[in-house]
Amino acid sequence: KVAMTGKEQKYEFTFTENPLLVQIDPQFNLFRKLNYKEIPPSLSKIFGAEDLLILLPSTATKEKLEYYQQLAKIWSEDKTKKIEVALDSKYKKLPADKNIWIFGAENKFTSVIKDGLKDYNSEIRSGAVLLGKTEYPTANNSFIISVRHPENPGNVLVYLSTENKDAIAGLARKLPHYGK
Repeated sequence: KVAMTGKEQKYEFTFTENPLLVQIDPQFNLFRKLNYKEIPPSLSKIFGAEDLLILLPSTATKEKLEYYQQLAKIWSEDKTKKIEVALDSKYKKLPADKNIWIFGAENKFTSVIKDGLKDYNSEIRSGAVLLGKTEYPTANNSFIISVRHPENPGNVLVYLSTENKDAIAGLARKLPHYGK
């Protein structure tokens, strides 16, 4: 075996006879392009997107809808991006050509996030979110969960839910840094 420790590396070999076989990376550990399934869906994908959609929960309480609207308004002020903000009721199905924020547990597309979480042995439950073997109560917590878009695995869907309106300012300010 020969260890590769840099982007480029030179090796010289001397053989007493001509080799019958020379294999370079037979398991494709170095010289391959990763399959999209090997790269987890991340926040950098949505924060780096130039064209995205924020879907607000049409059935949320007035108070919740207002603080989700506040967050959407802050992010949509970024003029370097094309950001559409809409109620979930505007769409029958999720557009496949966009990275999409799905705000609120009440959002009609939360079921798509739940389906995507099954691949990670996780789930959104009533009153809690299970991530692996750890359960987190929804009360006083905020959740940001990314999954692949089922119709276009090159795009992500990001679920954002909070029961705490005071968390909105922090989410608005801190989350975009995860995309850098």
